[in-house]
Amino acid sequence: MPIILAALLVVAAQACAGPGKAKMSQRQVAVSGYGVTFELLAPFEMNRLGEQSPVDDAVVLAHPGGRGLKNALLAPGKTVAGGPLKKEFQVVPGGKAGDGLWTYRSGSDGTSITLGADMKDVSEVGSAGAGPTEKSWSIQTAAYRVAWPKNWKLVSTEPGTRSPFELIGTNGAMIMLRGPLKGSKELPTPPQLVGAGQTIVDQGDLDGQIWMMLEYQHDGQTWRQRHHYGVLGKETVVIVTGQAPASQTAEMTEACETIVKSLSSLK
Repeated sequence: MPIILAALLVVAAQACAGPGKAKMSQRQVAVSGYGVTFELLAPFEMNRLGEQSPVDDAVVLAHPGGRGLKNALLAPGKTVAGGPLKKEFQVVPGGKAGDGLWTYRSGSDGTSITLGADMKDVSEVGSAGAGPTEKSWSIQTAAYRVAWPKNWKLVSTEPGTRSPFELIGTNGAMIMLRGPLKGSKELPTPPQLVGAGQTIVDQGDLDGQIWMMLEYQHDGQTWRQRHHYGVLGKETVVIVTGQAPASQTAEMTEACETIVKSLSSLK
């Protein structure tokens, strides 16, 4: 990881736990859309399958635990009513007696969450229930919801990290969110975001929300870092920071802008 962001975050653990309808804690992270909300038990890693997907926009969850890796597949259904999820045992065609996988489904042809082999309950990797019916995936915390950019992997971070999750792209590219931040004591000014060895190469605003692009050298390669001040509410901001090799500036910028444009408060 480039040292510029290493100073801002560490990588891997704590987000959410257990079933139920309790309010999310500040460290909890959920994926929502297509009629479901899936609160994730850390540590976690979620990948959008893209062309490898058995259905459009499916997502696979990997949860490393003390007893080995646990997996779940989220597959958007034909309907997205957002009703309660029903647990059922899906028999594997042509398998032995008792072979199958546990699945949670919203309606007969709704979005499903299929657990991996040797798993019996969703509580092993988080909790699931009815959610937003938009036909797209979002990432949400206790405070906000943002769109999940395609081609970016969602991973948990360690306790104490300012961002409860980060997004990982190709060649070490990454995006993190800090906040909500309120007032001058919490919110850094743009000059305070410029690290040693960095120079400002561009700046502007996106729908009134300021941003700046920095450039620096890492391992003999030119990198770009972009900071967006995403307005969440009155005097409240979420800083969206992305960084990538300079050759991937356009991809990183598009993902950051997708996040900022979709930022909405849940409080």
